[in-house]
Amino acid sequence: MKARQRTLLVSVAVIAVAMLLFPPFHIVHDGGRVLSAGYSFIGVTPDLGATVNSPLLAIELGVLAAVAAILWFVIGAPATDE
Repeated sequence: MKARQRTLLVSVAVIAVAMLLFPPFHIVHDGGRVLSAGYSFIGVTPDLGATVNSPLLAIELGVLAAVAAILWFVIGAPATDE
């Protein structure tokens, strides 16, 4: 593992922890209307009735993992001199 890959791994871990500590919240009203309640610390809900928007959080983590995987291989690829 190269030093730059290790730095990437640590950076991704820090970002993932921040995403989990400050997840997106939303409020679902009667009739199915969904309103965003923003981002807040996991222990403090921003509004009464607000819940963690789990699908959005999963998408955020998935995109982070995809970008990290691409960067992992780009950083780890051997340099070619042409």
